[in-house]
Amino acid sequence: MTETVIRKAEMTDLHQVLDLYRLLCDQQAGDPYTPKWVFGLHPDEEMLADHVRRQELWIAENGQQLQAAMALVLEGGSRRELGLHLLGIIKSARGSGLAQRMMDIMEEEARKGGYQAQVLDVIPGNLPAEKLYRRNGFGMADRFSIEEGGRILRFHLYRKEMAER
Repeated sequence: MTETVIRKAEMTDLHQVLDLYRLLCDQQAGDPYTPKWVFGLHPDEEMLADHVRRQELWIAENGQQLQAAMALVLEGGSRRELGLHLLGIIKSARGSGLAQRMMDIMEEEARKGGYQAQVLDVIPGNLPAEKLYRRNGFGMADRFSIEEGGRILRFHLYRKEMAER
């Protein structure tokens, strides 16, 4: 069995990244624990290409297949907060510990970058995601809503303060 490697995406990976997020959006059908993504709205090709260009997008690949991805983004214009966006794992890789490995990468990047906090948001009711975030030391800090594509999406904002070194 081939080992899953997690690394930063490169522009040569972009077509596979786009295919991965299309698949992730398609796999939401019938899944009660979903981020409610609509490919072309959120995420869209430009957003994903920008994350890759800025070296913010991390991918997990097993052989030639992408299994997961996430964007780690500077929040608020300072090195204060590292934000997690677009964490998605294909159905066949769920339950394999891959989500935890992705969270470990976020933790490592936050420490290396000297961030004061890690932040992320999740749609209420995405119980596996909320459980993962709480297990990794995140606590709910706020609630907010946005309008996207004619629909109102509600979110829980989670935050984890980094320990002083």
